[in-house]
Amino acid sequence: MTTTTTTKTTQLESEVQRLQEHQAAQVAYNTAQASYAAEIYAIQQAQQQQMFQYMQEFTAAQLQGLPAPPMPPAIPLPQPPQPPQQPPEADINLDDLDFV
Repeated sequence: MTTTTTTKTTQLESEVQRLQEHQAAQVAYNTAQASYAAEIYAIQQAQQQQMFQYMQEFTAAQLQGLPAPPMPPAIPLPQPPQPPQQPPEADINLDDLDFV
């Protein structure tokens, strides 16, 4: 194996590792996105239930001539996950490699 071939092989291996790391980061991000979506859905359901309960209490208070009950507190929303950084362009041009 020549020095040039060894260097190109090392560059190629490095590029494969970089792409695998990016792919793993993308999978982790997709998993976090799915978890975030499920959490947001659960919060929306809880807010809807709170508002339904509030409207029942509000209507009952109005019918009895009482002041309106306080609004339920807002449920804070979590921050969405941040997408992984895009990998930089390849350090090597794969067309320049000579595969033997």
